[in-house]
Amino acid sequence: MRKQKIYCLSGLGVDQRVFQALELDIYELVHISWIDPLKNESLDIYARRLFEQTQIDDDYLLMGVSFGGMIAVEVAKIKRPRKLILISSMINRHELSLHYRFLLRIGVHNWVPGNFFRNPGRLGAYFFGAKKENERGLLKKIMRDTDPIFLKWALGAISNWRNKADVDLFQIHGTRDKIISCPERIKYEIVGAGHFAVFTHAHMVSESIKKILENENE
Repeated sequence: MRKQKIYCLSGLGVDQRVFQALELDIYELVHISWIDPLKNESLDIYARRLFEQTQIDDDYLLMGVSFGGMIAVEVAKIKRPRKLILISSMINRHELSLHYRFLLRIGVHNWVPGNFFRNPGRLGAYFFGAKKENERGLLKKIMRDTDPIFLKWALGAISNWRNKADVDLFQIHGTRDKIISCPERIKYEIVGAGHFAVFTHAHMVSESIKKILENENE
């Protein structure tokens, strides 16, 4: 039996390692690699360039984690997927936690060195909800490998994101996410999970994904 492809967009500069713990037997995860952003490029323009440089099937499934979910929303406006799934993500910048909205509003990404964000430490692990040693270890590796230029661009683009379009989608979100608040409308809650739910609570996230994809009437 041929596996169905799910095109995946990861978080800020993160690669496919963020999806490694998911258990999706009949699905093939196809990771879409990031491209270099242009100076002051908006999320919607970036998403269009990314889409144009990626070979995607006509009848496709799309999934985005965190920042990747925001780009997925913009990609879905260009070519509607059969189903769009956001994990630990948001549909507009107002769903960011208050402290993160404040930091973006004052432009912290403009004056803090990019390398600062590449060393999450204990505080970063706390905000991401990475409690176990292997979770903290993966988070540290991912952040260490993140391009600081890409990261600073993305934070600026998020602060200027003005998405108002209604896009059909499904959201999976941890109830203890300290970076992006868990909206009340969320149907697929991961109880006790933080922002790194796709890895820390991979089994529960996998079950939610399968429920969404296997119910064609939703």
